Amino acid sequence: MNRIKRFVKKQFQTLAYIPFNGKPELLVEVGSKVNAGDVLFYSVGKSIAESHDLVSEIGISVSQAQTACTRLKGEYVVAGDIIAESPAKSGLVLKRIVAGTEGVINYDNIDRGIVNILSEMTQIDVKSYFSGVVNRIDLKDGIFIDIYASEVDCFASVTNPNPQLFPIEILKDGKSVFVEKDLEMNYTGKYVFAGRYVYGALIQKILDRGAKGVIVYAMDYYDYESLSQEIIKNKSQSLIVLGGFGQIPWNNCIEEFLNLVKNQQIRVENIEGTGKNRIIITQPSLQPTNVSNYNQVKVGNKVWIGTGELWGSVGVVDAFDQSNEYCFVITDGGQKSLIAKRNLMLVNDL
Repeated sequence: MNRIKRFVKKQFQTLAYIPFNGKPELLVEVGSKVNAGDVLFYSVGKSIAESHDLVSEIGISVSQAQTACTRLKGEYVVAGDIIAESPAKSGLVLKRIVAGTEGVINYDNIDRGIVNILSEMTQIDVKSYFSGVVNRIDLKDGIFIDIYASEVDCFASVTNPNPQLFPIEILKDGKSVFVEKDLEMNYTGKYVFAGRYVYGALIQKILDRGAKGVIVYAMDYYDYESLSQEIIKNKSQSLIVLGGFGQIPWNNCIEEFLNLVKNQQIRVENIEGTGKNRIIITQPSLQPTNVSNYNQVKVGNKVWIGTGELWGSVGVVDAFDQSNEYCFVITDGGQKSLIAKRNLMLVNDL
């Protein structure tokens, strides 16, 4: 059933959190202005040079992955070395996986049937995806930067909120229905936008390949319910539906969303006082526009509500109270509520 509504998007100020990996060498300090592309700090560490999904490559179950591996954790391999093998169904011919590069064997994702080969120690530069001002530096945690970001509301979601920002990857053009062959081997630490309609099995494959979360335009409701239970159990991943359940028409707002998140980072957070979630999207050079336009709200204006159970609703200002700081808003659904002006935004400015 098509239950899609117009996306709500606005700009606001927030705090971006970038965690440290290893011992960082800082290139900024508190009060520093940063731009998109600036290096914030660098550290020495290993990155993933190659990944292999044993389940799809040699046809075993996840529970058999560990026993199929032929190398010790931390062992150094070169291109051509056998790293996993398993008998074919006939029992006569071995299916093998060989390393395509040199590096160190890593089994951090073996519980999902994935073997990684890590590169040798290299300098890793951590760059900013956005413009802002360094607010605080905590040597145990990371850097906190004041930024302006965009937000988009979720139609339905099951999430495990995390203050950290994560990269988002769009499958192909993002507009099609995709299958397993369209996937990459590893999505560790990323959100993935998986297309216009996504089957539950494909979403599970993406999560199994280390994705922080999967964002879809539309999917089957029963797939959503089934996957939600697993996500609630593992307490580390997210599933977000932007459009609705079922085979619903493509919406032009998705085009805007795809352009908004391209080459950016996101986080998903709960909207205080509600059971809803929103996606926070960094922007490379976003400046505040109409952030405080609630002072322009007048009787008869159409406004967007950004608080409480009515978060994301649109309504019309009916009247103000004696303080002139609160006003009565009648939503499109006919509900009348008293709301602080500071929690309203003129619809024309969204």
